[in-house]
Amino acid sequence: MGCSDGHLCGKGCSTCCLVLSVWGVIFLLAVGGFFKSKASAFIPDIEAGHRTAEAMEEAGTACFIAAGMYVATFLISYWQIQVNNRKEAGINAGYTQVGN
Repeated sequence: MGCSDGHLCGKGCSTCCLVLSVWGVIFLLAVGGFFKSKASAFIPDIEAGHRTAEAMEEAGTACFIAAGMYVATFLISYWQIQVNNRKEAGINAGYTQVGN
């Protein structure tokens, strides 16, 4: 067990990270879109004194970059789920059922 066999975390942790990364991507894409479209509800979220259209654009870009990082987390989590499933299938294949 360890990094040499591609195993980084368990099935539960991988699944949790996968679900959270899906939510993170959806949320950050929405917030980034609102910043890019200069939605008035998001103006107070920009630091006072820097509330410009350029600052809104930068905030939107930062959200899109963070969403990309969550996509990477999703891919790693999915990979880990697959690794855990293969490992579990290999362990279960080693057992033979004893008849009655």
